[in-house]
Amino acid sequence: MKIAQLKLFEHRKDKKNFEKTKKETLAIVKGIKLNDDILHHQTLIDQILSESIFDNRAVNPYEQLQKIAPITRYYDKNSADELRFLIKNEKLAIAVIT
Repeated sequence: MKIAQLKLFEHRKDKKNFEKTKKETLAIVKGIKLNDDILHHQTLIDQILSESIFDNRAVNPYEQLQKIAPITRYYDKNSADELRFLIKNEKLAIAVIT
């Protein structure tokens, strides 16, 4: 995840890059597929997506993001159908070239 970048941009007071990186991080969290391994993190994921962890002074948002960093391995930007389509396109391109 981009936790270190978020922290760096916040300390540099670089609002533009902070917001951009925050948006990318939230997209990653939103894209996590639900499965049995992450169900016990559901409350934390909901807090991150509502962005309430960034407003709460009692909670360090970077520690909260770090808690779910290991489960981002379940993040998949493309759906299974999109991946199948990409594979078929690659096979077609190889067939045309050869």
